[in-house]
Amino acid sequence: MPSLALIIVVAVVIIAGVGGTVIVLQHISVKHTIYTNVTVPSTQNSSSTPTTHPVSGQASGLTIQVSSVIDAKALAQYRGLGGLKYELLFVTITNDLNSPTVVTPGDFALVGSDGQTYNEVALSAFQFSTLETTPIQAGQSVNGFLAFQLPYGVQPRSLQYKGTTISLAGVKVQYLSVLNVTPVFNDSDVVASSGSQGMLIAGVNGVPAVMQLEIYNNHSSVPVELVGVTAQGPVELARSPTLHVSLPPRGSYALTLNLSLPDSSVYGSAEVDVLTSLNSSAYSGSVRSLVNDTVLAELQGLTGQSYLSYNVTVSYDGGSSFTVLPQDFALVTTQGTYRAEQVQLPGVGAAYGTPTVTYSGGATETLVFKVPSTAVPLQVVYNTSNGLRVFQFDAHVPVTGYVLFVKQVTSNSNDSEVRTSILPSSEANSLYSGSFGGYFFVTGEKVPFVVTVVNGHTEVPVEVSGITSNGPFTVTDNFSGAFVLQGDTENYQFFLQPGNESYLGDVHLTVDIGFHPSFYNLTVLNSINASSFGEYLQSIGGPQGLTFVVYNVSVRYDGPGSFQFSPERVVLVTNQGDFRVYNYSYSGSQWPSSYAFIQKSGGCSDTVDDWIPGVPTYMSFGFICLDQTPGMNSSSLSTGSSTQGYLVFGIPRGATPESFVYLTGNNLTVFSANAAFHPDEYISGVKVVINMINSKGQELTSQEVVFGIDGGSPQYAFARVLGNGLDIGEGPVAKVSVNYPTEPPIQFSIVRNQTPGGDVFAGYDYYVANLVTQIKFLPSDQSYWNSSAVLTVNVYFS
Repeated sequence: MPSLALIIVVAVVIIAGVGGTVIVLQHISVKHTIYTNVTVPSTQNSSSTPTTHPVSGQASGLTIQVSSVIDAKALAQYRGLGGLKYELLFVTITNDLNSPTVVTPGDFALVGSDGQTYNEVALSAFQFSTLETTPIQAGQSVNGFLAFQLPYGVQPRSLQYKGTTISLAGVKVQYLSVLNVTPVFNDSDVVASSGSQGMLIAGVNGVPAVMQLEIYNNHSSVPVELVGVTAQGPVELARSPTLHVSLPPRGSYALTLNLSLPDSSVYGSAEVDVLTSLNSSAYSGSVRSLVNDTVLAELQGLTGQSYLSYNVTVSYDGGSSFTVLPQDFALVTTQGTYRAEQVQLPGVGAAYGTPTVTYSGGATETLVFKVPSTAVPLQVVYNTSNGLRVFQFDAHVPVTGYVLFVKQVTSNSNDSEVRTSILPSSEANSLYSGSFGGYFFVTGEKVPFVVTVVNGHTEVPVEVSGITSNGPFTVTDNFSGAFVLQGDTENYQFFLQPGNESYLGDVHLTVDIGFHPSFYNLTVLNSINASSFGEYLQSIGGPQGLTFVVYNVSVRYDGPGSFQFSPERVVLVTNQGDFRVYNYSYSGSQWPSSYAFIQKSGGCSDTVDDWIPGVPTYMSFGFICLDQTPGMNSSSLSTGSSTQGYLVFGIPRGATPESFVYLTGNNLTVFSANAAFHPDEYISGVKVVINMINSKGQELTSQEVVFGIDGGSPQYAFARVLGNGLDIGEGPVAKVSVNYPTEPPIQFSIVRNQTPGGDVFAGYDYYVANLVTQIKFLPSDQSYWNSSAVLTVNVYFS
């Protein structure tokens, strides 16, 4: 169904085919807001009784029915067509033929009361489009608008189509008006979304124009209540809108208005008056305390001035919510009215803020006024930003305190990773002065403060053990045994008791931090001598002069929260220096091309508990499932939990281990443990050369390095050789000869041939021979490596 709306806008169209009508509502948001309502006949699917009186005629196998004529003179004026008007006819065209036909709007003409014939014109306005040339299937119908331009005073008499004339006598006539409706408000901080430009209303008489008026409450503090709406000009309210709606501060409300349009086509303007109220009876207030401060005035060099700090309670029992803005308060005195200033002084229980109060709620505020010393306070008043009085209460109350000033309260801790800051407590009756960056205190009282402790450590909780102060202040009600978890922030209350004197200066607090070492326990389960690995690294151009010690340790935590254990934080203290867990990668050309690994019967999910971290191992390779070597992983230890693993240290040869120290990121000691080295096992390494020889004497060679623990689990050497086109032939293993080195003591065996589909896998331009062998390091009492010690294996294929 076509609708009526400006084509330049994005519209929301609501169509309701009730009572034989279609109501089209347009909401426009470009410069103006435009609403249109158009009454047209219902479609053939409507079950309601039509309210119009259509006429019809037949021509060229078509039935043409005219349901409505709309006088749209205002639309022509809106479009700038002087002396002309639009007549809009809503027609339904039915194809009575047995075959499709095409209807061309240009074949229609309108005969006016002046006897002249007027051609159909294409029109697109208010998202209204006239019928276009349209094919109609046999027995089907189309409907839509035909538009004609007529001079003023000429009335439509009949519609012509290809020689057939349809009289328009008896067809219901409606009038389309285009009006600019401007909303007017009695409060300058209440506005409509259209602003001062108003809203463009387009609609027909007899059908209320439904208009959504978006109302905004621009007050930043108080709600407003919608109490009345009236209409002025050529429009009237068709029905009373919903009233007594409360709009929150900075809130909005979509007000639905039903406007009756005139019984003629009018292009002009109208006005909608919207009345709102602040509902002052919903507010109340009272003074809780008053502090007279002469110190601040003296600091500012003011003569004859004083600061009065009111601690007040505000209650609200209205709709929506009330946001309390201290800057909207004022103090009425015998010498004038003074607005509140953003400065905090003691003697009140709440800091300067902007709380939001809902129905039956309340808020406490600190209000500071600078007044002449001889002025007598009368009332505290609350005004809106545009000067409207909201409420007031009595301000003539006794003074409850006097002030001294501290420039700043500073703090630090004895740990660079722990930050501290000081905040005034609301119940401490102390306020912060933004003008001077300091605090005012009431003499003779204990002033509560809050110290904020931020634990910047990522691994360990910290213990806050105490606070000390300088100057004429003492810290009372101290605390101890308080813990802050890593990354957390904790607030602790303490009391500063000022001396009985006026003071202008700083107060500095020191927060003492510790780690509570008894929460941590590191135990050595066994240790391994891996000096062979240091010799191996040296032989391939790696670090020189190192020996390797391996500790299998258990770390238990019994403190609060959790302990983020990181092996990298463990330091081994020796008689030749302190050393971190070994972390070194060597990528030189002499690094072995393939590495030792461990095969576990349970598959890759098994853990390997008999190997050294740092010794290279192969994780996985197509034909076999392998495990990574173990190590001491980072762990999150909750209370009562522990972790176990290997710590590997590369230390100078001849160095004697003494103790473990666990350091924080800023090198503070968390705990220590005994690290005396008494090896239980030894790790040795050997070069492995595997030659695979076929019956023709052709040979492929694999060279690897294998490490293992004496008497431990067997290690595997995985031979994978690229032959570069050399065909060693297929066939099973016929013979194996092994040449063992003198040291270390080892045992060799072939596990299985891993070549898929045969002994030799033929690639596209190379051949690969794969063989898995088992190497077991026999019990020994030394960690052995010698570059000349080679295990040579010759595997002969038949």
